[in-house]
Amino acid sequence: LKLSTMMCRMDCRMDGCAIGSNGSGSKSCGPLSDYRIPDYILKPDSERVIVDNAPSCPVVVFINSRSGGQLGSGLIKSYREVLNEAQVFDLSEESPDKVLHRLYANFQRLKSNGDLLAIQIEKSLRLIVSVLPL
Repeated sequence: LKLSTMMCRMDCRMDGCAIGSNGSGSKSCGPLSDYRIPDYILKPDSERVIVDNAPSCPVVVFINSRSGGQLGSGLIKSYREVLNEAQVFDLSEESPDKVLHRLYANFQRLKSNGDLLAIQIEKSLRLIVSVLPL
């Protein structure tokens, strides 16, 4: 497991959509619903919600807000509007390895508590690295 990725994609190969744009778990279908991750997977202190189906291509996005002539801050805002706000991280505030370590620790805690979504995601966890220069 290499933790210095720029984008993490977990391919669960499941149909349907059950995660709202805010990650709350409300029913929301659309072109980006397969990328949204519920808050409780991303933030340990969030309230756990029941999710009918795991997103087929959940992503974690890292953007340097100071890149590309300050275009990065606009990208962060755009991504946070279309994904769960907690899925988008500013590299000038936090390094990818720290974010991924924190997410992985919460993921392991959920799995050990029998969370079915965390277990489904683990079965086909894949990391894909993508660096997009601004």
